[in-house]
Amino acid sequence: MSCWGDNSDGQTDAPDGQFSAVSAGRDHSCGLRADGTVTCWGGNQNSQSNALDEQFTAVSAGGDLSCGIRSDGTGVCWGDGFGLVDTSILNPPLLVTAISVADREACGIVVDDLSAICIGDDYEAYLERGEFTAISSGATHHCGLRSDGTVRCWGDNPDGRASPPTGSFIAVSAGYRHSCGISADNTVACWGDNSDGQATAPDGLYSAVSAGGNLSCGIRSDGDHNCWGATN
Repeated sequence: MSCWGDNSDGQTDAPDGQFSAVSAGRDHSCGLRADGTVTCWGGNQNSQSNALDEQFTAVSAGGDLSCGIRSDGTGVCWGDGFGLVDTSILNPPLLVTAISVADREACGIVVDDLSAICIGDDYEAYLERGEFTAISSGATHHCGLRSDGTVRCWGDNPDGRASPPTGSFIAVSAGYRHSCGISADNTVACWGDNSDGQATAPDGLYSAVSAGGNLSCGIRSDGDHNCWGATN
């Protein structure tokens, strides 16, 4: 695994070993190892890098928080404000198919009805109704891809970061103050804050996109990558 960028807290010092997935947070990172365990590295001032010694199928790193989906489908979080959020203690246990972490909030897709459930650091949970196939959390907003291809965003919206355009999408990514999605025609559309050009997606066809702070990156259909915004 290779990581790059700001390394003030060791968040790009990826450990050795084989990984099947990785997630970069604000000042820490987490990876899902080939054996199903999770390793986190970087900032740990709020225990966000103290990954649990369990078996996982997915992991997400946010601000001062990390979450994962266990092999039994339950979700668990560790880090700032949460202590330990664990959906396995509910009766019956709440199963999730996807999970994404914001700064101090986590969202997942519920197996039963594919609605999105979000839990804040006050332990209050709320539902976003609708059949979602993917979910992505920014700093203070979230976006979900519905089964009909439309995108629904919620949360803070002072600059339009939670106001997606109409149309059909195949992927969505929520960043710090902006969001990006891949349209059905494989072009990229971004919305929200554009102070550094991070919401001005270049022309071309893409297979993946990720919105970060003041930067966005995408993988082109030919396998090459491209970034736009504050790239220096």
